[in-house]
Amino acid sequence: MLASLAGCKQLAVDAEGISLGRAGKLCLLSISPAPPPAAPADTPAPVFLLDVSTLSGTAFQHRPASGAAPGADGGAAAAAGGSAAGPALRSLKELLECERVTKLLYDVRCDAEALYHQHGVRLGGVVDLQLAEVAYRRYGPAMRRVGYVVGLAKALEQYLSPELRERWRATRVDKRALSEVYDRDPQYWDHRPLTQEQVRYASDDVLYLHHLHREFSAALQPVIQERVARFSDYRVQDSLKPAAAEATGAAGAAQDSSRAAAPAGLNEVVDSLGALERMLAALEEVEWLAVDAEGVNLSRDGKLCLLALLPARLQGPAGRAGSWQCLPGYLVDVSVLSTAAFTHSRSPDRAKGAASLKELLECERVTKLLYDVRCDAEALYHQHGVRLGGVVDLQLAEVAYRRHGPRRLSVKCVMGLRKSLDTYLSGAQAAQWAAARDRKEAVSAACRADEQFWDRRPLTPDQTEYASSDVAHLYDLHDRLKAAVSSDVWQRVLRYSRDRVEDSCKPLHESEGGPAQGMHRALAPRGL
Repeated sequence: MLASLAGCKQLAVDAEGISLGRAGKLCLLSISPAPPPAAPADTPAPVFLLDVSTLSGTAFQHRPASGAAPGADGGAAAAAGGSAAGPALRSLKELLECERVTKLLYDVRCDAEALYHQHGVRLGGVVDLQLAEVAYRRYGPAMRRVGYVVGLAKALEQYLSPELRERWRATRVDKRALSEVYDRDPQYWDHRPLTQEQVRYASDDVLYLHHLHREFSAALQPVIQERVARFSDYRVQDSLKPAAAEATGAAGAAQDSSRAAAPAGLNEVVDSLGALERMLAALEEVEWLAVDAEGVNLSRDGKLCLLALLPARLQGPAGRAGSWQCLPGYLVDVSVLSTAAFTHSRSPDRAKGAASLKELLECERVTKLLYDVRCDAEALYHQHGVRLGGVVDLQLAEVAYRRHGPRRLSVKCVMGLRKSLDTYLSGAQAAQWAAARDRKEAVSAACRADEQFWDRRPLTPDQTEYASSDVAHLYDLHDRLKAAVSSDVWQRVLRYSRDRVEDSCKPLHESEGGPAQGMHRALAPRGL
């Protein structure tokens, strides 16, 4: 097998085991090299089943004898989609860890945990096709909002070509029935010899991953594919954490229901001038932008480190469910780019749109949704000279909802974002937020323990997911709050939002808001 795989450039991989994860037992590893590039699209891929229960650690550490040459089985390496030329990888561990060899998996998390914590294998070069499927629905031919990931069976049913779909249906194992067997016998994957049913089940999971990858790659722009690869590596990194850290980290515990939630962003980290120019070009026609800042003591005196931007297109009347089409989001790394993040301009021959991020953020024609704009506005203006324009402060909208909405309450204090999302989101968006909430609390605790948390680089999966999720629900919150108040009240919300921005731009001794911290900031405006 190692000789056959030595020249491969792409492998489909899947693991089976007992309570597969860091604490279970990895029993079987399915590996399928890609068909030759010139092969017809419906060419079936070969599959190797590695019996880890029998070989144990030897399966990953064993190295071929010095005389074994790549492709010594009569050109199998070339048939697997690569060239036999070049240095041979000497063990399966080296092959699985090699960044130059693409590994296709569908939901890498449990597989990565089992491989690393049981056998010391840190997967490299991973493309998680579950994330690619999320990106396909969000950014592919028919962009739409995505709250949850889908399982492999559903993905195969939806994305395989008709011919391959019929072949898959004809040969697939009844996984529901097999799951019932597994529930009755938890040691199912450790029994030997392997049954034909086990062989078919394990082969089925990798047999069509190359076809899925081809389908997604053809529909997604290269920059989106890069984001998928980055988030795939984040999933792997998160799976390497010690159990206590992982249980509260971005991926959640192995059996945590939050694993069904799609990543909030798959957002591009903008940390170079080239990436900044691409972002500005993509945002040149945007009219709505959800914005949130992260930093060290975020205020006029602290340090702005990261700016999350989520553009959206309005497909119907604002306030109607499903009226938003969220576009690819961005995380602007201000710690890396510094003031250039806001002042760097695109080429003067651009077709239209803002020349710089500063111009975009100040433009009154582009509506900016923020939740409590004050600290963000202070940091942007006093550190980078950016005066936000077109702001809707949803914290003020929430105050207006309680005062002038269905219940007409007396309101003394403003409400934080977490409580607002707990209160006003419903349906799939509420479930997605609930799945992310505990992970955000863990990141908040880490931030409190390390005041330089947001200035540390490289960005971790927890940081990117936290920053992305803060803007992910602002459009739904906007719709819920605006629909319940009159147009006159909404105009007051807009006016008070402008007042908050203006006050944040004043010198501290003239500002009504006063210092960034203090109980005075918890008071709701009286006149709203």
